[in-house]
Amino acid sequence: KNLLNPKFIVGVANGSDALELALRYYNFKPNSEVITVSNTFASTVNAIVNSNLKPVFADIDSTLNIDPQSIQKLINKNTVAIIPVHLNGMPCCMKKINKISKKNNLVVIEDCAQSILTKYNNNYIGNSNNISCFSMHPTKNLGAMGDAGFITTNSKKIYEYLKIAQN
Repeated sequence: KNLLNPKFIVGVANGSDALELALRYYNFKPNSEVITVSNTFASTVNAIVNSNLKPVFADIDSTLNIDPQSIQKLINKNTVAIIPVHLNGMPCCMKKINKISKKNNLVVIEDCAQSILTKYNNNYIGNSNNISCFSMHPTKNLGAMGDAGFITTNSKKIYEYLKIAQN
């Protein structure tokens, strides 16, 4: 906790559960749309589908991360959230993504499964006003003995929900 420095961390079984629990917290209307990328592990899209939501795929930029310009073009009245995936230790352009989400009243849930200890603007990802989801699968850059995951948040309300929902 001291390294990433969020206000709250909740341990979960794995990164897939982290994403599903984050989506469940918001209790979105079924078939609402969540913008993400297709060049990610299946868990990102599975979490969206398992939450009765519709994945919408944005283009990627030169870092292989979600292209903020592509996000803007995909937003419509059914869009409720954006799940940027920090891929291969490369952070997404969160300043632009958060600006787009704020302008359009959208939720941002960061998929940080492949980027533990990645910095963006001199801060570790996982310390923002968004929910950040991490995997500690043995194939990740910080692996556990078996599977594991955690969620970071700076919201006490979200933390209180997750402490109950993690079980």
